[in-house]
Amino acid sequence: MTRMIDKMVEQEILACASTMVWDLTQSDCREHFEDEACELWTGPFDDEATEDENEPVYREVFEHWIVTPWLAGHLAATGETVVEFMGFNIWARTTTGQAISMDHVWSPIIKNIEARVA
Repeated sequence: MTRMIDKMVEQEILACASTMVWDLTQSDCREHFEDEACELWTGPFDDEATEDENEPVYREVFEHWIVTPWLAGHLAATGETVVEFMGFNIWARTTTGQAISMDHVWSPIIKNIEARVA
């Protein structure tokens, strides 16, 4: 399974977009895409957080990656934040400091693919 994940990461993650997203969402350009800019910094809902039952708690976004439409669909299906921004599918990654192939998100994606094949 590790090789399958490594291959998907290599083929489906196109480029790091963290610097681009930061620059564009913090600059004067922000007014042109206010809604999309806010979405890029809103991580997925954290269903394990219990701070205040009335307010949703979202995971913090650390990185932004340009991904293929195929991976964007699979990431969104697992609850990850993926935003179409300036013609790119941007994944708002909520983990950092480890290889992307080690992220928790791959397990449900692999299970979904295996279920479709079976």
